[in-house]
Amino acid sequence: MRHSSLTEKAQLIGEYELRLHADWTTTSPMPRHYLHFGGNESVPALLKAQGIISDEESLGNKLEEENTALKPSIICLNCREANKPDSSFCSNPKCGMVLKYSAYNETIGEAEKTKKALESIEQRTTSLQTGIEEWEQRFKKLVDSVKGTLYYRSLKCEN
Repeated sequence: MRHSSLTEKAQLIGEYELRLHADWTTTSPMPRHYLHFGGNESVPALLKAQGIISDEESLGNKLEEENTALKPSIICLNCREANKPDSSFCSNPKCGMVLKYSAYNETIGEAEKTKKALESIEQRTTSLQTGIEEWEQRFKKLVDSVKGTLYYRSLKCEN
């Protein structure tokens, strides 16, 4: 638990502040275990320098990150797995339990949409099958009619 909390805080504060918070000395090698650089840390600063985003936008992004980083993790009631604060479903692949009521409602809504779409497809399929059967009957009548005409003409030709 300490590792994940320090890792989240390391994304928000600098190395010096992290050392103070975790009570490490200035020569301690511990911060490198918690400072995970993904390579995109400089992107907001570059965008701000080029005038693409404002100070308020970059501050807003930091505040959103802080809000999720400092929130307590959600514990799954089914498997007791710790999940990110903004998770809707349990991250344990063997569990996948719904963690938020809004996610449950969303899943039910999607299931209903899928059910309606499936019913619509079934109705269209039934309609197409009925149409095909009607055309088959018409075709058989036409073939029988043509055979009868040919047979009648062949009898005339023989006489």
